[in-house]
Amino acid sequence: MHPFMKICKPETFFSLLCLALGLTWIFFSSWMLSQFGLSPSHPNQIDYYTDAGFVVIVSLIIFIGIRFYRTRLSHSEFHYKTLFNTSPLPMWIFDIATSRFLLVNKAMIDKYGYSKKELLNMSPVDIRPSEEVERFLADMALKKRGIQDVGIWTHKKKNGELFTVQVRTNILNYRGKECYLVIADDISDLVKKETEIERLSLVAKHTVNGIIITGKDRTIEWVNDAFIKMTGYSFNEVAGRSPIELLHGEETDKEAEKQMNHIIASNENYSGEILNYRKNGSKMWVQTTVSPIEINGKTEKHVAIFIDITDRKQHEAMIWQQNERLKDIAFASSHLIRAPLANILGLTDLLNEEIQPDHEIIAHLKSSAKKLDDVVRDLVIQTTNSIQKQ
Repeated sequence: MHPFMKICKPETFFSLLCLALGLTWIFFSSWMLSQFGLSPSHPNQIDYYTDAGFVVIVSLIIFIGIRFYRTRLSHSEFHYKTLFNTSPLPMWIFDIATSRFLLVNKAMIDKYGYSKKELLNMSPVDIRPSEEVERFLADMALKKRGIQDVGIWTHKKKNGELFTVQVRTNILNYRGKECYLVIADDISDLVKKETEIERLSLVAKHTVNGIIITGKDRTIEWVNDAFIKMTGYSFNEVAGRSPIELLHGEETDKEAEKQMNHIIASNENYSGEILNYRKNGSKMWVQTTVSPIEINGKTEKHVAIFIDITDRKQHEAMIWQQNERLKDIAFASSHLIRAPLANILGLTDLLNEEIQPDHEIIAHLKSSAKKLDDVVRDLVIQTTNSIQKQ
């Protein structure tokens, strides 16, 4: 290609070329004819030669221009046809007047399950569920009025499977007909993920348990309303801060904190009970579960769920105190009650050694004391076992 054509449009180049050659011929035609030995005997013959030469030159330029544009058009057509056929996205062209497919690419054939022959005997209505036909016809009416948009539609495969697509439409002239070029991008997975995220967000927002999400640097990126209510902090107060720095305090078990940090740093799931502190300084026991969130195989975030178990911990502490008191009572009862019994048993042994003792009374006294001792022992054992079970 001529260097000049690289900095201007082809049509500009050929126009300037015609102008330059025309002016050259006008001013230098007589001289050029004389160089070829064309010296007409009649003065008018020079005009014939110049006119004929001008026509030849212009015709040659027009011929070259047409060949050039045809070559460019052929290359362009081949280029766009290749893009159309090799596009990974389903594409088709359909006639606005007849709503019939005129051209479909391989991606559409593979995606929708129809053969090329079947598709060329169908219309865009045939790849939609019945409930979307009316909407499609209304959309076509808007497009005929020049209103274009990018739409989300439900399409149907040959086997009846439905999927969601994002459709882009452009008007073009194809084989002398006004048509639409349509590109369809399957976004079913994206829609499912967005729906799942919306549901999870809704659950997370309204759950009674506190939830926080931390980023790579282990600082807070998001918290739900329950966490704010549970701790007394606002979102602005916790954003960008470390949960440990924010929630742990003087009486938080440092060994438990160290173990939690180690497990989280290893990108493993953590679950445990730990003492936290609210904004007002009050203590709050929580059951904490921390899980890594992987994106493309790499841990990018962590999600932590906090369950307030303060009431349970207080109840357990109260039960432990009660058990300790029961143990003390059992111990005291064992010594205070069994001591006199031991004395009775000892006296009966002494009486048994006396001369002419009343053996029947002594035996009865000893038996009663033994039974009382067994009852007290059983009472102490049952109380101890009951405390241990609690």
